[in-house]
Amino acid sequence: MNPQMRITSKPPASGTPAPDPSSPHHRPGHMARSAAKNNRAFLLCLSQVYAGTHCHSERRFLSWFCAKELRPDECYHITWFMSWSPCMKCAELVAGFLGMYQNVTLSIFAARLYYFQKPQYRMGLLGLSDQGARVDIMSYREFKYCWKKFVYSQRRPFRPWKKLKRNYQLLAAELEDILG
Repeated sequence: MNPQMRITSKPPASGTPAPDPSSPHHRPGHMARSAAKNNRAFLLCLSQVYAGTHCHSERRFLSWFCAKELRPDECYHITWFMSWSPCMKCAELVAGFLGMYQNVTLSIFAARLYYFQKPQYRMGLLGLSDQGARVDIMSYREFKYCWKKFVYSQRRPFRPWKKLKRNYQLLAAELEDILG
């Protein structure tokens, strides 16, 4: 397994960023589905391209995840932390997957938006949202969480870089414009 992809099949720890009800991208049905009696959570930190291949991590994850027998009586919640939002093709693939599996919810935290100026990439993100995916930009909180959970930091504290807050604000506003 790629060291940049860590998978847990138990509910995320209490420090995991939870859906923010005040977020314009919050979908109330998301929490209801993920809070069902039989639920499994998958928490991942995905690199954009899987090591040693030219296959994007979204495609690799779906290949791995779909190889499992998904039980219709169980709810699955997946959280991705990504350096870039999904490309147009991956967004379409993931949206199609979510459309087929109503018992799967997905939260995506992206550090940057991939070619967000291009209409087809904007439509890809909108398609994900329309299929119930929560798409959001990583804030200080998510970067700090990823630092603690996925980075071999040798116990050093997370140090945000200059303009992290401003970058988040700009990208969050752009995403809000895309998702409406």
